Amino acid sequence: PQNVIFMVGDGMGPSFNTEYRYYKNKPGAKKMTPTAFDKYLKGTNRTYSNDPKENVTDSAAGGTAFSTGHKTYNGAISVDTNKKPIKSVLEQAKEQGKSTGLVTTAELTDATPAVYAAHIDSRDKKDEIAQQFYNDKINGKHKVDVMLGGGAKYFGKENKNLAKKFKKDGYDIVSNKDELNQS
Repeated sequence: PQNVIFMVGDGMGPSFNTEYRYYKNKPGAKKMTPTAFDKYLKGTNRTYSNDPKENVTDSAAGGTAFSTGHKTYNGAISVDTNKKPIKSVLEQAKEQGKSTGLVTTAELTDATPAVYAAHIDSRDKKDEIAQQFYNDKINGKHKVDVMLGGGAKYFGKENKNLAKKFKKDGYDIVSNKDELNQS
C-alpha cells in the first residue's frame, strides 16, 4: 500500500464496540445497525504486559506491544524489560523514506502516541518524551513529520522551547482550529 493509517482506540475493546452498536441501533430493529467502525474493524488485539508486578496492561505496555511487536512492563515507552529501545513501526516507516505522523485527542507525550516515536523507561517523563520527539532523528530528519494533539506545555519554554525549535526547522505551529485551517 502507498499509505497506511493505523488508528488506536486507546481502551476501545470489544465491549466498547458492542455498546456503541446498541447505542446506534434503532429500537425494535431485527438487525443490528452497522456503525462507522464496522467496515474498518478487521479484528482485535489483546495484550498483556510482561510486568512482574502487574497482570493488567497499561496503555504504555499495550501501546509498546502494538507499535513494536514486543511485550514490556507497565509504564515502558518502547523499551524492553531491560530498558533497551525497541524500534517502532513508525521508525521503520521513516527509515524507508515514508512520511509519518501522530494525531491524538490526548497529549502527544501521552503513552499511546509516545510509543511510536520515543523510548523511555517511564511514561511519566513527558518532558523527556517531547525532547526525544525533537532530538531523535532518522536519516537526519525528525521522526514525526506531522504532530497534532495536546500537551503544548511539554514543548514550551519550560522544556527548552521545543516548539520554537520545531518552527525553526520548518514546522507550522498552530494552537487552534482557525490556525490549522490556514496552514
